[in-house]
Amino acid sequence: MQIRTSDVPSGFMLAAQTYLAPKPSAQLEGLEPSPYLRHGGGVSLAERFVLRHPATVGLTFIFSQVLAFSTPADARWGFQHLRATLARSGTIGTVQQTINISATPTPLPTMIKSIPHPVPSLPTRYAPEKVPLVGETDAGFTNDSDSYAGEYVFTNQVIVFRRGRYCAVVHISGNYGQVPLGTALQFSRLIDERIRKVQAKR
Repeated sequence: MQIRTSDVPSGFMLAAQTYLAPKPSAQLEGLEPSPYLRHGGGVSLAERFVLRHPATVGLTFIFSQVLAFSTPADARWGFQHLRATLARSGTIGTVQQTINISATPTPLPTMIKSIPHPVPSLPTRYAPEKVPLVGETDAGFTNDSDSYAGEYVFTNQVIVFRRGRYCAVVHISGNYGQVPLGTALQFSRLIDERIRKVQAKR
């Protein structure tokens, strides 16, 4: 059901593919594990694609996670809480790191081997974004966030959707103003179609 290497633009590589148990599946998306488990939350598969040679223009990062629930009713709970978590979250530091703003009011510098690292910008909250329908229900979010060293500004596009007993999150990032929502929509529809085919076999 995931995004495949053949789906992504030339120059991207699969940086990580992780099969997650229920607890880390919830934690990766900022959900509390206990209610996630009580509402039938199960395993997930998360993938990250990155551009081999980061460019100063265009798309540089693609992430997806498909979460399995016991029933469609459980997945409806999952979608509502994924959407709510994204609505109060944002990005800080590298664009791959999603954080809960309420839990991270003030970012602090770090020291490694006595070398101070720059203090990242304050978290940039995700703003809701209207998207065409994917799955049975969906929601979109976007923001612009500085890179860790503050050299570039990245645009982030996120789509979360539900179909049947599955929820999926697609997050893409790239240079400011050069990451259209349509790209996230394209990847989301690929995953949605694969979920539909899996459900049709059952």
